[in-house]
Amino acid sequence: MDVVDVTSSPWASATFEGTQHRICLSIRGREADVDALAAAVEGDLSAADLEFGGGTLIEIVRTNTDKTVDGKGNAISLLEFTALSVLD
Repeated sequence: MDVVDVTSSPWASATFEGTQHRICLSIRGREADVDALAAAVEGDLSAADLEFGGGTLIEIVRTNTDKTVDGKGNAISLLEFTALSVLD
């Protein structure tokens, strides 16, 4: 698995200040393995209590998946996550 891109920008609601993050990951391998790892990464990130970007992660969701499969069962999957963190 490779980190392809990470971007962050300021975010605020009526009661919180923080940062919105976009994280793009690439996973390569056999299609079944790629799918299993993608699901595991999403589950682990969603369940984790992480400090992120100088704050606490309050939400992370997979917002996009772009998967390419060749005729031999190999796959490349690009996963995009959007996360919100609030300043401590």
